[in-house]
Amino acid sequence: MGWEGNNYGSNNFNQHKRKSNPGEFWRFLISSRATGSVIGKGGDKIKAMRTESGAQVRCIGDDMPERILKIGGNVEQVTQVIGMLSQNLFNDYKDDRDDRKPARKMARQQKHPSSNDIQICMLLCEPLIGPIVGKGGSNIKQMEENHRVQINVWKSYSSGDFLPNSNERVIAFTGPPDCVPNAVGEVASLVESTEIRGQMIEFDLEEEGPSGFFGEEGGSFGRNGAGLKGNRPGNSVFSRGELPPGVSPFLQKMPEERDGDCKIRLKVNNDQAACIIGGGGRRVNEIRKMSGADIKIRDNEGDSCMRFIEVFGHEPQQALNAVWLMNIAINAFCEEAASLRPLHKDMPMETVATSGAYGNPPGLEMSQSGVPPQQGFGGPPQQGFGGPPQQGFGGPPQQGFGGPPQAYQNQGQQNYNSHKTDGWGGPLKNEAPGW
Repeated sequence: MGWEGNNYGSNNFNQHKRKSNPGEFWRFLISSRATGSVIGKGGDKIKAMRTESGAQVRCIGDDMPERILKIGGNVEQVTQVIGMLSQNLFNDYKDDRDDRKPARKMARQQKHPSSNDIQICMLLCEPLIGPIVGKGGSNIKQMEENHRVQINVWKSYSSGDFLPNSNERVIAFTGPPDCVPNAVGEVASLVESTEIRGQMIEFDLEEEGPSGFFGEEGGSFGRNGAGLKGNRPGNSVFSRGELPPGVSPFLQKMPEERDGDCKIRLKVNNDQAACIIGGGGRRVNEIRKMSGADIKIRDNEGDSCMRFIEVFGHEPQQALNAVWLMNIAINAFCEEAASLRPLHKDMPMETVATSGAYGNPPGLEMSQSGVPPQQGFGGPPQQGFGGPPQQGFGGPPQQGFGGPPQAYQNQGQQNYNSHKTDGWGGPLKNEAPGW
């Protein structure tokens, strides 16, 4: 897993996943939304980090809702890499609303971050935490004053006192992009001068699956996440059958910007866009036909890894259904370890939507059992994974969700911004107005 086999993972790293010598490799937890600020378009940002700092830099956790940034180098080098990342985070999201920025997780006692603040989450094992914190938190307080940042050592996780199957914790640095790197550099200097007393067991993202530290934005459920394990027998928190009550299969949700009832603009990263588009544009064309909505997928701007998807429905329900289907796509067709309901990439969207794995379309008032769907995105899974089709998909039209199902055709369509043809929603009379 990881970025093996492409330019992003070209550096050679020590293969001991669970133990690293302090000062040899520095590790940082990155939310999925921040990954583009690490990698960049075509890997240009991570290549610049390597070239300008001379450090080894690798992003681990391909297609997972959180990643680990691993940096090999001295204190000066790691400070430079984090400085470049901090500036990337600021530049990439400075014009976005706070709820669209990468996760900035704050403790109750901390102040709410300003709009321009960024957050860097460093990973350190327990034997290193005490010397960093100092007596009564004295070292942390001094660093906060010196660098004008907020620093918090997180002590509670969905897996217990540490990240899953480790004795590693997150130290979160929050503040202006020109201040955070210096605070990280000071902690790195303290680590290099600390005598290790005790075992160092690092969190293995590829083995354990996402920790859920960042909550819903990073791929989990609830405030601190429920923790998603890998697929090894006996190691899954949730089986591939029924999910616990109140747990949604939608680990990822696209940020929405609405313009009236029928127009919705979504922001996605390149991995999510690929899940939505499908091979040759097949999947997005299916979504167009099933929902009856017009969907435009815009190109990346500059070196950004983010792009916009614009949805227009001739009726409000068409736009809502299109968004629901696209949210299914980014959860069902992402990396299997990052999904509660992973499905084969060649499965038609009609089959996915009628499987019951992702509940009912939004606005559907009654399920096949006659019970109103529970609150939540798309409703809870009905009658288990792979159960019979729910009313509204495969049955009579439900609140604008098109006509009777058509045979699955045109798998080879290529232009994913092409005009729609007859299908679930019938022929479209107009193109969507410009955004």
